[in-house]
Amino acid sequence: MRFASAGASTGQQLLALRKRYPQGFLKHRCDSLVWRCKLAPMAGCEQYNVRLTWKKGHIPEVWVDGGALSRCKDLAAVPHKFGFDETKRSVRICLQRREWNQGMLLADTYVPWTMEWLVDFELWLATGEWLGGGEHPA
Repeated sequence: MRFASAGASTGQQLLALRKRYPQGFLKHRCDSLVWRCKLAPMAGCEQYNVRLTWKKGHIPEVWVDGGALSRCKDLAAVPHKFGFDETKRSVRICLQRREWNQGMLLADTYVPWTMEWLVDFELWLATGEWLGGGEHPA
């Protein structure tokens, strides 16, 4: 895992996301960014729309829609999330079980963690059991 000294700058975050995920779209300001990308977490999984927002000094947020979420009858029942938007059929996923700090690059942390969450979500749909571990938010 790569670390940026004294916290990653917006420029460092942008460059890392563009290098690792060139298919993504970025909007940014001097101290924040919004990254959107279609991701299939692994072969055999569906493609999801991912929106990651980050502001320097804050914990990133990840919202996901599409893929198997579009067929999920009850978004309130989806485990390991902070919230959901029924009208957009999207879920704000919980990735805070991980240790993250401002020196870490989103491309090396939040994006791979999101893909892992998506695999765990599809397994949950198939088995009814959350196999991703972590502590669920209250």
